[in-house]
Amino acid sequence: MRNISRVICEAFMNGRDKYISNSSSHDDALWLHGHKIAFWDKDHNGDILSFSMCGWGTPTTRERLNSLFQVLGYDMSVYQKNWSQIFRFKGQDIEIDDDAQVNFHVDLDAVTFTNRKITKAHFEAIREGWVDEPSETKKKVLIRSI
Repeated sequence: MRNISRVICEAFMNGRDKYISNSSSHDDALWLHGHKIAFWDKDHNGDILSFSMCGWGTPTTRERLNSLFQVLGYDMSVYQKNWSQIFRFKGQDIEIDDDAQVNFHVDLDAVTFTNRKITKAHFEAIREGWVDEPSETKKKVLIRSI
C-alpha cells in the first residue's frame, strides 16, 4: 500500500478532510483526479460504502480502492484480468464495467450493483438466509449464508 493511499484512506475512514497530490478525502467521499471513487451512503438497512472506478480502470484507481478496503478491514478487492475489471467478493470474481457503481451494504455483508437498493422485504429474505439468484436484468446481489 502506498503511503499516500494509506493517509487518504485513513482520513476518509475517520471523516477528515485531507488533500494530497491527486487524491483527497472530503464531503464523506474519496476522490482521485477529481472523480468521486468512493463515498458513504445510508438506507434503512444501515451504512453503504459505494465505489466506482468512474470509467478509469487504471492501476492507480484500483490501488486506491484496494487500499481503502484494506484500511476499512473489508475482504474484497478489484483487479484487472484480460483487460476486464474484476471485483472479488466472498471468493467470487465478478466482471464489472469500469464505470459501474458497486454498493457494499456493511450491516448486511451484501453487495449490489448500480444504484439498486435493498428493499425491506429483501432484507428480511437475507436475514432468513435465503440466497438471491441473479435476475434477468443482470442485477446481482451477493449475500452470506446466515
